[in-house]
Amino acid sequence: MEQQIVKRLKLSRKQLSDEVNPRPSLRLAFTLRGRSMRRELVACLIFVVGTAVGFSNDKTPGEQQPPNRLPAFLRTPTMGGKQFWSDQFIHPPWRVQRHVLTDVCRLLDGSDRAVIWGSYRKCLAEFEQIKQQQHVPPWKSRVVIVLHGAIRSRSSMAPICQLLEKRAGYQAINVSYASTRARISQHAIALRKIIEQLGPQVKEINFVAHSMGNLVIRHYLQDLKLQSRKSAATPRIGRMVMLAPPNQGTELAARVRNNPIFLALWGVSGGEMATWKTLEPCLGIPDCEFGIIAGNPLPHQQGNPLIEGPDDLVVGVQETQLPGAHDFLVLPVSHSTIMHDQRVQNATLRFFQRGHFRSAALRQPIPAITQPGSTPNRGVTP
Repeated sequence: MEQQIVKRLKLSRKQLSDEVNPRPSLRLAFTLRGRSMRRELVACLIFVVGTAVGFSNDKTPGEQQPPNRLPAFLRTPTMGGKQFWSDQFIHPPWRVQRHVLTDVCRLLDGSDRAVIWGSYRKCLAEFEQIKQQQHVPPWKSRVVIVLHGAIRSRSSMAPICQLLEKRAGYQAINVSYASTRARISQHAIALRKIIEQLGPQVKEINFVAHSMGNLVIRHYLQDLKLQSRKSAATPRIGRMVMLAPPNQGTELAARVRNNPIFLALWGVSGGEMATWKTLEPCLGIPDCEFGIIAGNPLPHQQGNPLIEGPDDLVVGVQETQLPGAHDFLVLPVSHSTIMHDQRVQNATLRFFQRGHFRSAALRQPIPAITQPGSTPNRGVTP
């Protein structure tokens, strides 16, 4: 009898201990359940907020509902899109951006204030209403599409945009894209959408890009060539200036392609540049007149020891060259500051206006690789 009582007491203690200190399996179950509840709570919050700001409140065909604008107190300035937003539509000073992870779009005004969030169609509809209610500057006949490099933002190209607009009357379209968060092919598709929506008043489209931005343009041009075989409309391309472009790949990226820090910073597009043989066939050579400006800040000293020959500390001078270039120029500037250098800006403007960086006599073209039976289109003549 006493043994049974003792046995029952031990069993009761064990049950009480399990309740106070659950077994690992029970603790794991409670933990998983807690995580699941937190995920559900976050999902609910996202749904509620998303509904409030118009994530899923698209118009039903035939209904005349006003777009779901953000309240005035919520129209706070954004950062304009750094590494997670890509422009899909631009009519200066307005732009529609898409988030690279969530696919949500937003309409930004000239101060980078979000006017509306939701689908791409909804943002465009809001912009059309704004055009009717406010004065939106018309397109100019000559535009320059400007692309920044990897890990940079469009603010890095703002000075050269101001120069092109103030001194030459171009309309600069400073494109923002999530450079490290998507493939170069995806950036090229977004660029194509922006170009296709330029107004009919635009008669001439020029390009200037820094570093990887040139690869985005070259990918777009190659896609365009494939489309032109299907009778696609040819855009009005004039000239292009490449600033420190990795036109032959980058030895530095190839050397550090397995480094976790490199992969974290440069993302998927950096991995593409590190595997050049796969990317290169997707890049076209411009049929228009294009010029290349390379950097070499230490002309009398060794630059980056990981790069063979003269370099701008990131890309070798030889790596910037591309057959068919109308002019080639090397200046003592580094890769990260080349777009801010006054000499580079003046040379860029001169090339757009006259087809050379310094003078016609000092022009240094790179011979083109002509295909049998092909006649290159050199765009605007000097």
